[in-house]
Amino acid sequence: SVSDVVTGCLRVLDVAMKLHTADSETSEAVVAEVLDEGLLHIGAPVFHSPSTRSAAVNVVNTVMRVPAVFARVAKTLTRFQLSAAEGLAKANSSRFVRIMHTNDDLTRAPSGYVGLVNQGLTCYMNSLLQQLFAMPRLRRDLLTAPEPPEKVKSGRFGEQVLKLRDEVQRTFANLASSQRKAYDPAKFVLACANEPSGFFPLDSPVHQQNDAHEFFNLLLDRLGMAFPDPEAAKKAAEEGAGAGGEEGSGSAMGTPDLLQRTIGGRLLHQLKGLDDSCPHTSQRPEPFLCVSVDIKGHSTLQESLAGFVRADLLEGENAYNCSQCDKKVNTLKRCCFDAESMPPTLVLHLKRFDISYETFEKYKINDRLEFPDTLDMAPYTLQGIESAEAEDAEDKEGDAASSSASAAGGDAPLAGCKYVLRGVLVHAGTANYGHYYSFIQTRRENGESGGWCKFDDDVVSEFDVSKLGTETYGGGASLAG
Repeated sequence: SVSDVVTGCLRVLDVAMKLHTADSETSEAVVAEVLDEGLLHIGAPVFHSPSTRSAAVNVVNTVMRVPAVFARVAKTLTRFQLSAAEGLAKANSSRFVRIMHTNDDLTRAPSGYVGLVNQGLTCYMNSLLQQLFAMPRLRRDLLTAPEPPEKVKSGRFGEQVLKLRDEVQRTFANLASSQRKAYDPAKFVLACANEPSGFFPLDSPVHQQNDAHEFFNLLLDRLGMAFPDPEAAKKAAEEGAGAGGEEGSGSAMGTPDLLQRTIGGRLLHQLKGLDDSCPHTSQRPEPFLCVSVDIKGHSTLQESLAGFVRADLLEGENAYNCSQCDKKVNTLKRCCFDAESMPPTLVLHLKRFDISYETFEKYKINDRLEFPDTLDMAPYTLQGIESAEAEDAEDKEGDAASSSASAAGGDAPLAGCKYVLRGVLVHAGTANYGHYYSFIQTRRENGESGGWCKFDDDVVSEFDVSKLGTETYGGGASLAG
């Protein structure tokens, strides 16, 4: 078990510390991890078993041979004892969280899942982390990921990238194994601070309310640096795609990363000549991790997706200048999904926030938008659209064109385009204030589905999925969506 492995590591560490007296800096680091995070932080992932805690105590006893460390441990334990005696609950501290607690604080909720402590206004972060953790393959990949390449470590944001990497893994480990009701991700929040400048440039400081989608985009960008996919990077290099640079995410820079295994797909931007004298078609691929679709003017997600892939006609003064024909021609321009590169998990962002061009202020669109339990993305892929166009051509031209059009359309490339709803991240409130929380259908490591839960910061409760539409579609007086 994980507990046995950690116990063994602690025993090896204890022997090593006894054989070679470490310097103060190393001893301090050991105390910070073993004492502060392991023994005194109740939410530690595997320090709750008797054997592990006993091994951890032995390590602390060994490092206390360093005078400075002895004084530091004595001070820490004294502070812990006084805090417990006085019943202090320091909710914003990552080391001494809720010293006096109830049994409900100590144990997981009946749902069996761990919540995340809100640092004040960080619900946007908590709700998103729970969604990412709920993807079995993604959490497994991130928890077992190899170290990032040296050029990332030594780069401009190298130190902060490594901190973010550590805290993502620490948070996921606690969500998986903690015995507490909730884990306090204070260090993760600090790892997302915009320090040095440019590392995480949110609209507002990280401890203040921010847009969950803006945070998601920045987080994916930085996680792309922290969690590269070595196998895919090697393959890309062999194919001449290069390994990318330090700045930016894998999807943006063409650098393969572990997130693309789970949520990475590809769009196709197509230009298709419509004139008889211009039979040319060009396609440009664009990788994506998340796709934003409009809500305004639509009542269902299917309508929003149809609007996303709807073609524009470039004609007249706006006609496209075809480089092969060396003249302007009437052209069909569209952006569609690629059926051959659909992600295992599809992430869609509903654009509920917009800017008023009269007041230049941000406002929220509370219109009702329904989405199905199962979604077939084939009609929104280029292959699906061209297949439908070929069928329309058959209807117009008669049965004579049937066989050739069917061969051109084909159904084989459209496999793997059906999705089942697994989670919804909700914002309740207005553009200027509000609260984020998540509804998630839980999944085990083997992919087997469980029940639905509501993840609302430190409170995780079972949820009746029949009420999902009422809670998430928006519309009417509801500010949730």
